[in-house]
Amino acid sequence: MRRRIVLVTVIAGMLAIALFGLPFAVAATHYFVQDERAELERIADSAALTVVNDLTDTSHPPSLPPAVADQAGVYSPEGRLLAGTGPATADSVVLAARSGALSSGDIGSELVVAVPVVNGSTLTGVVRAATPHHDAYVRAALAWLAMAGCAALATGVTWLVARRLAVRLATAGAVVGGGGTPGGR
Repeated sequence: MRRRIVLVTVIAGMLAIALFGLPFAVAATHYFVQDERAELERIADSAALTVVNDLTDTSHPPSLPPAVADQAGVYSPEGRLLAGTGPATADSVVLAARSGALSSGDIGSELVVAVPVVNGSTLTGVVRAATPHHDAYVRAALAWLAMAGCAALATGVTWLVARRLAVRLATAGAVVGGGGTPGGR
């Protein structure tokens, strides 16, 4: 009887954890990807503000701050890489940003954001920022690991509480069934 009580209680606890935890894990992964996209947008916007004057004055090539040069690239309106990192010619995300609006998407194994650089109403270039999907998925995996640890802890606590309650219920049943005295005498 005790084993059944413990088993049913632990299964109910694990079911509750799964019903709450799995959607939460999916939402956390989505959050980390969106957070990475927002960070790339911030990097691209910052780089665009830095190079706007360089793109207007074509006497010298644009220069990116060292902090973002490994994640960002500056492209001419024609789609040629002028500075920073990225493919030598514009990819689909950069080409979409030439229309004057922020663009984002997945290119291979990278998450890419591109922002247009305009002077008045004239497109002077596009800044592309990219990071591997791996970065967002590592953060999500760490969150999943933490959630799995909490689930294991909750399951362990459920098991301990269920054992204690099962002993009490079995003892109370023995008292009622054994003539009403605790020792059965």
